Amino acid sequence: MSNPVIDVKSTLHISDTDVPWIESAPGFEFRILQARLDDPLVVNELRAQPGVESPLHRHDTPVLAWTIEGAWGHDRRYLYRPGTYVYETPGVVHRFLNGPEVTVALFIQTGDLVNLEDGDTGVLKTLAQRVSWYFEACETAGLPRPNVLLD
Repeated sequence: MSNPVIDVKSTLHISDTDVPWIESAPGFEFRILQARLDDPLVVNELRAQPGVESPLHRHDTPVLAWTIEGAWGHDRRYLYRPGTYVYETPGVVHRFLNGPEVTVALFIQTGDLVNLEDGDTGVLKTLAQRVSWYFEACETAGLPRPNVLLD
């Protein structure tokens, strides 16, 4: 019997203290925990201040979310509380509505985001653009570029 060759890949592990929060809009901060643009895949955390709302937007692919702290929703009932898993259906127009306290949520995305300011003519934000913007914002803030890319 021959021994099969096993291809062992390295594992990405990151301490949250190594990944800075960057303001993405008034009342919103985010940080990218992992980016693998060839797949494509981006895992990021969002921190939202009380009462903030995102613009209307939609995603081309499913977005998976996990609420860590606070309360948010796609309506003002703010049903997504700590321990809540959320599946955002592709193509559904929605907005992030934060409740009365700081919220932290984890998002896993595999596609692009379209901000819809005026009906269905929106601004496309690709995953690659978001990752590039995050790295540039870290540099501008004088912060080291976090090691979040996995080949």
